[in-house]
Amino acid sequence: MLGAAAARGCALEVNTTRGADPSRGLCPGPAVLRWWVESGGRAVSFGSDAHDPESIAGGFELAAEAVEAAGFHPNPDPAGFWLR
Repeated sequence: MLGAAAARGCALEVNTTRGADPSRGLCPGPAVLRWWVESGGRAVSFGSDAHDPESIAGGFELAAEAVEAAGFHPNPDPAGFWLR
């Protein structure tokens, strides 16, 4: 599935809300990020399951660290996907 999504040029979404509590782990976690790269994935996006405005982007720092460790970098366009 990841290979097909990568071949279509899709971006993998990383949920930042899970990173607000590091004991819960990110979704997707490091293994899936690695599989995404191995499948040819070139872009990731960030999303949040926050149910209130104060929680939006909670855990972004942890999510960004994991995405950077997988080889993705911020886009010069702040609204753009992170690319590798």
